[in-house]
Amino acid sequence: MSCVTPWRTAIWSLLRQALAAELEQAQHPLLLRLAAEADSKRFAALSEIVLDHALLADGSQLENPADYVQRMNKLLLELDSSAGTS
Repeated sequence: MSCVTPWRTAIWSLLRQALAAELEQAQHPLLLRLAAEADSKRFAALSEIVLDHALLADGSQLENPADYVQRMNKLLLELDSSAGTS
């Protein structure tokens, strides 16, 4: 289970506000996908993955790599199941 820390919750809130304000200028597909997400739980899950990717790309270590792997596995399974229904 993912540990939701107060700073992550604050980042999600700021990210959602920034995406809403800058949607017309958003060019990256991940940002566009996040901006279009209506489900708050799904938005939180996706934004946490994007945040972890940014941390990894910056050379940082994740607080809990096992949680990251679980979130990625869940996302990949969701993508696989939705591909079968379209």
